[in-house]
Amino acid sequence: MAVDISTTALGGLLKKVYMGPLNKAIGERTLLWNELNTIGMKRMKVVGENIYWSVLLRGAKGVGFRGNNEFLPVGDPNVSEQASTGISRFYATLDISKLTLEIAGPSSSSFADYLALQMELIQDEAAYHLNRSLHGDGTGALAKITNTATVDAGDPIALTHINGYSFGATQFIEDLDTRVAVIDPTSFAVKGTGKITAIDWDNGTIDLDKQLSATANDLVVLGDAFGHSGGTREFKGLRHIIADSGTVFGIDTGDYRRWKSRILADGSSEVPYNWDQIYRMVKTSMARGGKNPVVLMHPSISREHRRLYENDVRYAPVNIDFSKGQKVPAINVDGRMIRIIEDPYLGFQEMVCIELGDLFKNVIRELSPDTDGGGKLKQVSGKDSLWLYLRAYMSLGATSLNRFSRFDGVKVSTDYVADLHKEI
Repeated sequence: MAVDISTTALGGLLKKVYMGPLNKAIGERTLLWNELNTIGMKRMKVVGENIYWSVLLRGAKGVGFRGNNEFLPVGDPNVSEQASTGISRFYATLDISKLTLEIAGPSSSSFADYLALQMELIQDEAAYHLNRSLHGDGTGALAKITNTATVDAGDPIALTHINGYSFGATQFIEDLDTRVAVIDPTSFAVKGTGKITAIDWDNGTIDLDKQLSATANDLVVLGDAFGHSGGTREFKGLRHIIADSGTVFGIDTGDYRRWKSRILADGSSEVPYNWDQIYRMVKTSMARGGKNPVVLMHPSISREHRRLYENDVRYAPVNIDFSKGQKVPAINVDGRMIRIIEDPYLGFQEMVCIELGDLFKNVIRELSPDTDGGGKLKQVSGKDSLWLYLRAYMSLGATSLNRFSRFDGVKVSTDYVADLHKEI
C-alpha cells in the first residue's frame, strides 16, 4: 500500500537531503566561478536589470624630473568610466509525476531514490551550462548553422564550431533530447525550435524532431517554443571580455590601452603547441602589471603540454620537478611558477591567461530553489504532476582588460578531443 507523501513533506525532504549537497556540488563544479571574488555592493550600482561599476582607465600622469625651485609636474585628472552589463537570470526546472508518489512503496525511500537521480541530472545540466557560459561571448551560442537550407525533421543539420574550428562542431551540444532554438545572429529572431534526436560528432551534424529553415551563421542556442537563452540573456563570458576590438561592457576597446586584451592567435590557423605560447601570454600579462596570472587550457592542450615535458625528462626524477622548470600543474616563467587550470569548457584549441584580480562576479542571488508562494514543490496547472525550479541572478565583470590574453588554434589530437566530448 502506497504511503501518502504530502508536498510539504517532500519539500522538507528536498531541502534537508538534497538542496545543500546540490548547491555545493554545482559550486564545486563551476571551475572558474569559484576562483572569482564577489564585488561589494558599495562598488557597483544596480539600476533596473543592469549593473554599473566604475573602472579607472587612465592615471593622472603628473610625474617627471624637475630642477631646484621649479614647478611640480602638472597632474591631469584620472580618467574613469562606468562599465555596465545586464543581470542574467539562470534557471533549472524539474517535473515530478504524481504517480511516483503513489508507487513509493511502504516508505518514502523509493521516492527519495527517484528524487536523488533527478537532482543529480539537474546538477549535471546546471554545472555544464554555467561552466560553458563563463567562456562564452554572451550570445548563448552552442554552434553555428553551416548552410542556408530547409531541413526536414530527422535530416542532418550541418554545424560549425562556435570558435570556427575545423572539427568538433558539437562540442557544446551535450545530449540527446536537448531543446534548442535557431536564431538570427544579429536580430536574434527565432527561425525555429526543436528537440535534438541525433548527434553526429564525426560529421558535425544534429537532427531535430521538426522541420527547420535556417541561414548560414544562424546560432543554435538552448530554447523551446516559449523562450530561449540567446541574444543578451546569457551573461558575457571570456569570449566577450578578452577582446582587442569592439566594445566590452559598454566601453570601446580602442579608446584606452587598459581596456584592450591581447589576442596572440585567433584560431584562424592551427599551430603545434610549444612553450613559447604560454610564455608570451604570461609575459604579456606581467608587462602590463599582472601579479598573479593564471593560464586556463582545455584538457586536449594540457595533454600536449604534458607530452612535451615528459619527453624532456633526462633522468628519473625523485619528485615532480622536471627540466625546463616544469611542474604539475604549473609552468615556470623566468623563475615564477604560473598556475595552470585545466578547464574542459574552453574551446578545445584555446588557452587564455587572466589576472584573477581583474575579474569579479556579480551575484544578486546564488542558485537556490524558489520558495515564493510557500513550498518548493508546486502543482503544475492542468497536469497530474509537481514541479520545482531553481533560480540565480548573476553576471561577470572586469576592472581592467589589458592583463588578459588569448591564444587560439593550438593543434590537438582529434581522437582525444572525441574521447572527451563525443557521446557524453
